[in-house]
Amino acid sequence: MNANRFPRHLAAAVALAVVLPAFAAPSASDTDFMKKAAQAGTMEIEASKLAQQKATDSAVKDFAARMVKDHQAAADDLKQLASRKNVTLPSTPDASDRATLDALKGLDGAAFDRRYADTVGVQAHVQAVTLFRGASQTASDTDVKAFAAKTLPTLEHHLDMARNLAAKSK
Repeated sequence: MNANRFPRHLAAAVALAVVLPAFAAPSASDTDFMKKAAQAGTMEIEASKLAQQKATDSAVKDFAARMVKDHQAAADDLKQLASRKNVTLPSTPDASDRATLDALKGLDGAAFDRRYADTVGVQAHVQAVTLFRGASQTASDTDVKAFAAKTLPTLEHHLDMARNLAAKSK
């Protein structure tokens, strides 16, 4: 055995052992979290773009603008994470969220503002906070866990904002 080659092979094996876990596929529950987060984010963005057009209350329009900005940033981060993990994310809301969007499209004026604040603002953020809190605590993939933990405070802030907005629009 060539003594000069052994250290290189050993170094290569150690390097692979360090690098390979980064490319390991996330667990089914981590993948499920990423997919649910993508769908929820897509719904928030679509509904908030609609609110920017249809809302009559300037506070609702301001909230919607913030939602588009923050949720688009989170969606971009999630897409990068999913790409690194070889996870294909859905690009559309699920059927329930689609129904919420369709219902919003049929409303105008103060009725729109109230429904958007309640369903997209409060209800959707309660669900998102629950989803992200769970992943931040239990995700097995460290990158998925870090993404959830990094995004959670923004979602909690959104929920507080939404609750205030909903209270004002009643």
